[in-house]
Amino acid sequence: MEELVLSGYTPQEYRTGRQGVCVQIGLHLTAEFLYLAHGNWRELMGEQVEMKRLPMSMVEGFQSWRYYGVDSDVASIGKMLEKYGNVSNSNWVHAAVGMHSDQLMKLSSHIAGGHFLGFACSLQRLFGMLNLRQVDVLNIDVEGYEIQIFEDYDWVIKPRYISVEVHGDHVNPSIANRSLLLRHIDILHNIFSREGYKQLNKGYTNPNTTGYCTCELQYLL
Repeated sequence: MEELVLSGYTPQEYRTGRQGVCVQIGLHLTAEFLYLAHGNWRELMGEQVEMKRLPMSMVEGFQSWRYYGVDSDVASIGKMLEKYGNVSNSNWVHAAVGMHSDQLMKLSSHIAGGHFLGFACSLQRLFGMLNLRQVDVLNIDVEGYEIQIFEDYDWVIKPRYISVEVHGDHVNPSIANRSLLLRHIDILHNIFSREGYKQLNKGYTNPNTTGYCTCELQYLL
């Protein structure tokens, strides 16, 4: 299983204090932080909207970045390659972070010719497989598994910056459920606060006729 997930991956030599590490889990239609992998990332950062722009205080010491795009759907990774091409200092990983194997088996996109192609792992297991000793930016959008990811995390590696999209109704994600959304926000806020994180930003997202379905939270250590 691990050989499949890490196909095309070679361990990188990290330059502590000079090269930042960004891990984005959940790609969907865009890789919001892929701009960090470009040589002119400082210039590109100024073009990002507020919720995706990183605090200058935490990035000014880095000369370059290593970017990891992770998704449970291999088709999403294929779309990223078609959209962005081959970007230096970037790696793509096919893995379902936070899911259990039995949950992953229910996704038809991971079955081909009767063979199971996906890989389910915890956040710390992902960091271990990628041989990461530091994570500076962690962005998570996993359609309802975000609480499970952080409740199970051991916090041996503490990302400096965390951005996570929180979902309310996981069964019907397109329907706004304010009470559930607020409850899930509180759960994550308590977890981050306990680990010493301070909230930077909070913005309700994905509105429809019934209200906001999600909320994006940003924290800094």
